[in-house]
Amino acid sequence: MSQLSFTKEKLKDLLIEHYPRLKNVREKLVDNKLNPFSYLIETIRASGNNYHHNEAGFFVDLGKNQTEKETIALLVPVSQEAKQQKINNIIPLIISLGIFEFLQIFANKFTKNIRFIFHNTDLMASGKLLIENNALQNVTQLYILNSNGMIPANSIAITRKIVIPASEKFQIKIYNDEAAESVEQNASTDIILVAAHAIVALSQISGRKLDPLRPAKLFLTSIHSSDNERGILSAVTIDGFMLISDDAIKASKREAIKKSLQAISGAFSVQTECKKIMEIPAVANHPCCIEILEKAGEEMLGKNRVLPFDYISADLLHLAEYFNTVHSAVLHVGCVTSTEGASSSKTTQIDTIVQTGISVMSWLIIKKS
Repeated sequence: MSQLSFTKEKLKDLLIEHYPRLKNVREKLVDNKLNPFSYLIETIRASGNNYHHNEAGFFVDLGKNQTEKETIALLVPVSQEAKQQKINNIIPLIISLGIFEFLQIFANKFTKNIRFIFHNTDLMASGKLLIENNALQNVTQLYILNSNGMIPANSIAITRKIVIPASEKFQIKIYNDEAAESVEQNASTDIILVAAHAIVALSQISGRKLDPLRPAKLFLTSIHSSDNERGILSAVTIDGFMLISDDAIKASKREAIKKSLQAISGAFSVQTECKKIMEIPAVANHPCCIEILEKAGEEMLGKNRVLPFDYISADLLHLAEYFNTVHSAVLHVGCVTSTEGASSSKTTQIDTIVQTGISVMSWLIIKKS
C-alpha cells in the first residue's frame, strides 16, 4: 500500500484540479494533430525521468532509482506513423500522460515502482524486443489501455474470457499428379489458374455468418511456385494463417478449407493438401488483474459503468507476448467512434473519456502501490 492516505473522494477532488492541464495535451494531439509519438518522447524527456528507448518503443519509471522495486506497469500502444493517428489511437496516450503527470507529484510516496510502457504498434516484434530490453523487469501486474467505440464514453469494460484470438499458420500445396502418363497431361492444367481459383474460394470462407464478437478470420500471406523435373510448372504453395476465437470455430474453419480444396481437386484434376505449420493458443486476461480492475472501476465510477465485454480483437494480437510473460489485462475505455469535425460536444466527449480512464487507473495504482 502506498503512503498516500487518499480516499476516493479526495482523489476525485485532486483530479478535478488536474484535468484542465490535460486540455493543452488534447488540443496539441487532437486539434493541432501533432505526432503523438514525438510529443510523448519530448514530454517524458522534459520530466527528467530516466527512460529506455529503442525501435520497439520505450518505457519509463515514475520515480528515480525505483527499478529494484516490485513494479506495476501500464502499457499503451502507440503508432509512429502519421496515417495511423486516429482519435481512438490517441486517447489512451492522453490518458497515460495524464496519469503520469498526476502521479509524478506523489512518486516518492509509493512503496512499489510504477512503469509506463509505450509499445510501437508499427513493428510486429515490439513486444518481444521490449521484453528483451527489460521492460517487464520486476513487473508483477501489467494493465493495457485500449479505447473502444463499442462502449459508452463514460464507462469501462473488462473481458473475462478470451481477449486475443488463437492463431494458426498453415500451408496449402496445389500440384499436378507426378504419375501423369505424359508431359501433355501435366501441361494441360494451368496450375497458376487453379491457384487463383483456390485463393478466391478460400477468401470467401472468412466468417460471413459468425458472431462478430467471436472472430474467425483467414489471411493468405504469400504464394510461390515450383517446377517438376521436366521443367514444367507443377506446384503452387500458398501460405496463410487463421485467427480463431474458440475450438468450435477452429474445427468449422478447418473443415471449410478442406471442402474448398476438395472442390478444387475435383474441378481441375489436381492434388491438394493443407498442413498446419504452427499454432498459438488464445490469450485471456488474468483473473487477479480482472478483479483489481473491476474493483477500482466500481469504486470510482459505480457498478453500472463497469461493463462485462466478451470482445475478442485481432487488433491486439501484437500484444500477446506480454500475456505470456506476466499477469496482464486489457482495460477497454469507452470511446466515441466519430473522428470528423471539432464540435464542442465532441471535445466534451473526449474529455469525459480521458477523465474516466485517468480516474480508474490512478485509483488502482494508489491502492496497489
